Amino acid sequence: MRLTVDPRFNITYYSFILEGFRRVLGAGMTIGDVGIDTYASNGFACIVEAGGTSLRCFFSTGDHASIDDVAFAWADVYGVVNYDPAWRTNPAYAKVVPIGPVFAIRSWGSTTSLDMVRLSAGRVRQPQQALEAAVGVFKLLRHRLEEQRYTPVSSERGYVFFAAWAWKKHLELNAPRARFVRACKAVPQLKFEGGFAPRRRQDVGGLDDVTAPRKYPFRVYLQRLQRSAVAFNCPAVHHCLGWKLGEFFALGKAIISLPLGREMPAPLQHGRHIHFVEDNEAAMVAAVKRIAFDDAYRNHLEINARAYYLRHLAPERVVMNVCGRLLEGDAHARA
Repeated sequence: MRLTVDPRFNITYYSFILEGFRRVLGAGMTIGDVGIDTYASNGFACIVEAGGTSLRCFFSTGDHASIDDVAFAWADVYGVVNYDPAWRTNPAYAKVVPIGPVFAIRSWGSTTSLDMVRLSAGRVRQPQQALEAAVGVFKLLRHRLEEQRYTPVSSERGYVFFAAWAWKKHLELNAPRARFVRACKAVPQLKFEGGFAPRRRQDVGGLDDVTAPRKYPFRVYLQRLQRSAVAFNCPAVHHCLGWKLGEFFALGKAIISLPLGREMPAPLQHGRHIHFVEDNEAAMVAAVKRIAFDDAYRNHLEINARAYYLRHLAPERVVMNVCGRLLEGDAHARA
């Protein structure tokens, strides 16, 4: 098996995909021309070769539910994070596959930090651009963690942690998250920690009562989140599936979520994989009370969220969901 990767990709957004290929194919990833013309910058084009045949794969993690025409015409299969449910009934989109939310990770093993610098810097030819790409990789390695670190731990009954940045350009996205924080603070028996990260310039108003007293480094954030009895999700910019949703599933959290506008790789069942609520404080209070203090229900959601992740969202599953027919055929041929 062999993987050839087009150099024009942003490793922050596609480190998860690279890790999936590393796990499925092992070593052997190379940078090269895959025969595709200019496409949207937020994309990942590659050719997978196995068993004497090849598959042209394109992945898109962009916030919009949109298809790049050039990439779509080139690809045999097109994996997209933000899959519009309307595409399901359109035969023209038969080769488009929903892959669900991904998130930035470190990637070690046979893909070392040096490999990641090489892969990212290889997408540009100007020295300044190459330096910027290398700096981006450095930040990824410094501030993110390996996917294996996203493991479930025993959650703490009655404890809820929430931390997020307030949006300045998309103010409407702050409102549901502020309602969730206020809902948590309205439950006297609940131990709540967090809120919106304090802003030095205080340039987003109306959030003073839901602003945290401190910022949380990422490792601390992850530790607090692992302990939290619930995690709150709402659609992000352009109704997209945000990184945090993927992280919540990886951590096996009991997730309270507003309805999603994008399609997941398999249906989410309310009360099994996730707990959906309407966007009002009363509904959020009821959900927080139930999950934070009903140990059996919380444990049920946690187990099924983690199982959903392992079956549909883990790096190797994303790759297999998109390239599975070719790779499974090669595995059978070699057996």
